[in-house]
Amino acid sequence: MEEKTMDFFKDDSNMAEYDYVDKVLMSTDRSRILFNWSPMAIIFISKQGVFLDANRKLYDWLGYMPEEIIGKGFREVPFLSDKYKALIANNFNKRMNGENIPPYEVQFIHKDGLHKWGEIHGTLLKDQERGVAMDIVMVSDITEKKKALQNLKDNEERYRTLFENANDLIQSVDGDGKFVDVNPKWLETLEYSKDEIQNLTLLNILRNDQVQHCMGLLNKVRQGESIKNIETVFVSKTGKEILVEGSAKGYFRDGIFIATVGIFREISEKKY
Repeated sequence: MEEKTMDFFKDDSNMAEYDYVDKVLMSTDRSRILFNWSPMAIIFISKQGVFLDANRKLYDWLGYMPEEIIGKGFREVPFLSDKYKALIANNFNKRMNGENIPPYEVQFIHKDGLHKWGEIHGTLLKDQERGVAMDIVMVSDITEKKKALQNLKDNEERYRTLFENANDLIQSVDGDGKFVDVNPKWLETLEYSKDEIQNLTLLNILRNDQVQHCMGLLNKVRQGESIKNIETVFVSKTGKEILVEGSAKGYFRDGIFIATVGIFREISEKKY
């Protein structure tokens, strides 16, 4: 710990913990190297909730200088909004009272105003012999993970909006020909309810003379082929024949086939 940080303590109520960090935890060159070059931000917090020390990762990650952080309490640090100051202080108090707090996510504020996300892992350290108690907080940067998850959520919401409002018939079928999902237009056209598709397979909606052809196409899709310009005849719940054209491709995960995605439009009027 740098000697200049001593100037930032308002009183000596944290001196026992300060000395413990400096003379015990950071007493060797190896411990200092591990501390400063850790890929995670590490913060030592006294039992009074005062920041005793932090490693280089925290300063590099958030853009602040040690004098802007060391010696300050939860309510004074500049890198947290009031919401997260309260959350961290509450979890700190619980941990100091012996409660185990699982890792949790916090939004941090970089000095330039950008928001970053960290996952906090806290550990209570007690040395009864020296009368010391403090919180050791490690923060892993999950900013990119949060962005990726948000992008995925946004993409899923956009896809679901298109899926629900498309004027085409969209269906997803597994390798056995069982329906995984269909959109509202499909249900409306084939006159089935959402619950009923759970017991349906392709065989239930294909005209008899189309079964062999379509099951052959399903097998090709399972092998990774995308099929375009498909023409076939669906049969609705009430027996109405619906001539459709469209395409189908497979959805794979780690090289394993999951389901087909087929998009069809009705062309009965065009044909007849």
